[in-house]
Amino acid sequence: MKIIKREGKSEFEVVTGFMKEFNLKRNQFTYDIVDKGSNGFFNLFGAKPVVINFNLQQGNGDVRIFIEGLLKHMDVEYQQVTSEKKNDTIYIDLVGVKEKGFVIGKDGRLLNSIQHLVNRMLLNQGINDVQVVVDCEGYRGNHEKQLIGKIRDVADKVKQRKKSFTFDPMRAADRKVVHRLIEKDNDLRTMTIGQGEKKRVVVMPDSGEKAVTDSSPKENRRNEENQDGKPRRRRPRRTRKPKTQEDNSR
Repeated sequence: MKIIKREGKSEFEVVTGFMKEFNLKRNQFTYDIVDKGSNGFFNLFGAKPVVINFNLQQGNGDVRIFIEGLLKHMDVEYQQVTSEKKNDTIYIDLVGVKEKGFVIGKDGRLLNSIQHLVNRMLLNQGINDVQVVVDCEGYRGNHEKQLIGKIRDVADKVKQRKKSFTFDPMRAADRKVVHRLIEKDNDLRTMTIGQGEKKRVVVMPDSGEKAVTDSSPKENRRNEENQDGKPRRRRPRRTRKPKTQEDNSR
């Protein structure tokens, strides 16, 4: 149960204002009057506001209300915010968004920020057994399909060329998709490099043959071996004799 406190001149004003603020119907919440307030002396001095505590049930409805309030502060026009709870995950979809590109942001960054704020709100309320996924008209599904297609292309190239491939920095959810798909292939393996927002996934061959690296030609020549398996011998460097005064006189 979440309690929201509001004040106003009258009970009617406070209740209607609360419904408008969170886009609620009367049957979606309950409330308790904490202080009935007073008009004061001749409605001029010592007036006290009406204080009301509104009770909201925790769940997908509460999350939807939070997102609607957030979109309102962002001046984002939309038709509807839908919510569906499956097991311990609440799926939110923003429908009919006028500026969809703005809400999603580059590489879904703004949408991920909204999702982060919602999950943070739940944690601040002591709710840690529910996760919220925020989507905007199927963006996440389309993004995952494109990512899976790219991962499969990379897997084929790594196996053909026997050379590792490093993805650009990814968010945690995308890195999990890469690891999940690659680990199903016995010929490949993955590893994560970097820190923070610069974490990247490396896909490499997982076989007896050594993967080709990006070392320089000079480094490769040092590692070469003769046909008999013995290391290639280096020729000793020639040292120049220092010039004498007699040589300079010539």
